[in-house]
Order: sequence, then structure tokens, then C-alpha cells
Amino acid sequence: MNEIIKLYLFNLDSLGEEFNISYLKKEDIEKISNYKNDINKKQGIISTYFKRKYVKDYKVLKSGKPISKNKFFSISHSNKYVIYAENDKYEIGVDIEYIKEYNEKLINYICSSAEKNLIKNAEDFYKIWTSKEGLIKCFGGSITFDLKKIPAYPFDGIKEYDGNKYSSRIIKYEDYIISIVLLGDVNFEVEVINEIL
Repeated sequence: MNEIIKLYLFNLDSLGEEFNISYLKKEDIEKISNYKNDINKKQGIISTYFKRKYVKDYKVLKSGKPISKNKFFSISHSNKYVIYAENDKYEIGVDIEYIKEYNEKLINYICSSAEKNLIKNAEDFYKIWTSKEGLIKCFGGSITFDLKKIPAYPFDGIKEYDGNKYSSRIIKYEDYIISIVLLGDVNFEVEVINEIL
């Protein structure tokens, strides 16, 4: 039987101008108030909402990865969506990116020669980007890694990195690409849940 990974999506357009932040702690509000613009603030609020609602007890590693003793979880955001995924058995990493124009410098920064040759459009590029980012989030690294050495393929299946096997899945949701990566050789399916405050 396949594992079911619940992927919670929150659409920031549903947040409106006035929203309840009673679940935020004082340090959350101080941190979020320093964000540059409204979209970053909203992303910060909902990212914190997910951690406070579903995780509660967590700490943040030097790499920026939030971890908990009770469960494995990962959070990502892009444009109007914030996503949260969790499970009890396997380390997890998720990434979401809005499909938009990309620039050649970014391709040269993240892609191996073989990967560059496979990019035919923006969707191809963001599949590679989210696949790498999901894997990095899974093992707790940062984007300071040499991204060309982080495997993007296969998008759906088992890939190996640094002596470990990772199971990955890519899904398209509206105009977004989402990557889910688990540590281990795991058959899993993704259940998308629209989160509402």
C-alpha cells in the first residue's frame, strides 16, 4: 500500500486585508514585520500558521530547515500559494514555483549540461528547479550547495544523492510546479488539500 502524503495549499488571495493573527507569537510578529513587502508578510504569516497549527513544537537549524521531534514536515511558498506537507515516517522536502519566464544565467547556475539540453520551455525549467530544491529541503541543506551536482531526475521515482535514496514526485497545480521528495525508497501518492483559515 502506498504512503499518502497530505499537501496543504493556502491561497493568499483568500486572506484579504484583515485576518486573524491570534495564533502568532510575539517573536513571529516581530520577524514578519521586518519583511519587505505585503506578499512576503502574508507568506510569512501563513508559513507560521502552518507550523503553529500542525507542528507546534519545532526549532530551526542553521540551514534554515525547521524540524520537530514529533513529525517530518516542509513548507514552501511562491507567488500566491503557501504549501505545507508532513508525515510521521520519512524526512520530507517540498518546493513550489510559479511558472514564469526564466533567465539563462539561472539555468547555467543550477543545471548540469545534460539538464540544460532537456529544457524546452519554462515548465521544464521549473520541474528541474523544484526537484533540486525539494531534495535540498529534504536533507536540510541550503541553496549554497553546488546545484549542478544535485540530481533533478527522475522527477517521479528514485534518485540517489550522497549515498542516500530519495523518492520524488512532481505535480502541476494551476500555473505552479510542486516537487515532493522523501528520504528512502518509498511508494507514495499526494493528496492535495485546500487549507482555509
